[in-house]
Amino acid sequence: MERFIRKHFWLLGGAFILIAVPGVAGTMHLLNRHIPALAPEPNAPAIVIERERITLPAQAQQAPARPPVAVDTSTSWGDIRTVGEHAYEIASADLQNALMRLDELSTQARVVPAFKDGKAQGFKMFAIRPHSLYAKLGLQNGDVLKQINGQSLTTPETAMTAFGSIRDARHIELDLERGGVPVRKTYDVR
Repeated sequence: MERFIRKHFWLLGGAFILIAVPGVAGTMHLLNRHIPALAPEPNAPAIVIERERITLPAQAQQAPARPPVAVDTSTSWGDIRTVGEHAYEIASADLQNALMRLDELSTQARVVPAFKDGKAQGFKMFAIRPHSLYAKLGLQNGDVLKQINGQSLTTPETAMTAFGSIRDARHIELDLERGGVPVRKTYDVR
């Protein structure tokens, strides 16, 4: 029986369609007659769904205008000063404030594991928002964070350990790769 079903599956599928479609159509006709709100409008343009696109009727294509999204240009991340090409100063209170607002930090960039030749290399940053803490710290889209204060960021566990170590640090070194070139950023906490 199983062999018969496999061999004649297309025939059984066609038979199912021939039996089911008229039944569904009849049910829809009854529903439309008794519940007029379910009936389609006469001459209503159809929404066409294809594999690679969706075609909407002309009336449905015009969505209402959305208000512009405001970009936060405030200096809510405190005073982070650039003192060299890859050197920065940050106030201790500002660092502690940032570490207390992790939920807000998580919305300012995307961080995903980075792999090279099948091995974890660290974490890649992208979609960094302008005026975010990440931007103020000199990080750019595509940067791969590799180490914090010499601690590897190859696993989530080591990343959490390294991240926890900056809470009381007076000097932070961040090793990253930018465009295939190693870069070391230093932050003095004052």
